[in-house]
Amino acid sequence: MNYAIPEHLHDFELREWLKNKISELDETKRTIRDQIRQFSNERASRKTREDFAWLRKAKAKISFLIAQREELRGVLGDVNVRLKEAKRKLNSNKRPNIKLAQAFMMVAQEKLNEDLYSSLESEALLLIDLEN
Repeated sequence: MNYAIPEHLHDFELREWLKNKISELDETKRTIRDQIRQFSNERASRKTREDFAWLRKAKAKISFLIAQREELRGVLGDVNVRLKEAKRKLNSNKRPNIKLAQAFMMVAQEKLNEDLYSSLESEALLLIDLEN
């Protein structure tokens, strides 16, 4: 591959770098394809041996760019998986631990008097209603 993947970048930065490089490759491919179309529209009598050599090189360059893009796309896929997993871990840490909440409620019900427990339960229900 022509590009050395930077190792010092964090996954968010690496994802943007990869997307930019893929866009550059796509733009280069479009430019070459436009040139090939122009070449194809010219009369055959005007074309020289060098023109056909250029055409072979242009097609080879497109194949090379496609291979580079596929390689970068594979790395981008790996980065996206890592980012998705990191986001999933972050979100799972934000979720309340249901077992802990249930155990806390059982202990509170046993240790607190009925009025205090009911008051706490009412406040908790209010918080739940406010979040929804």
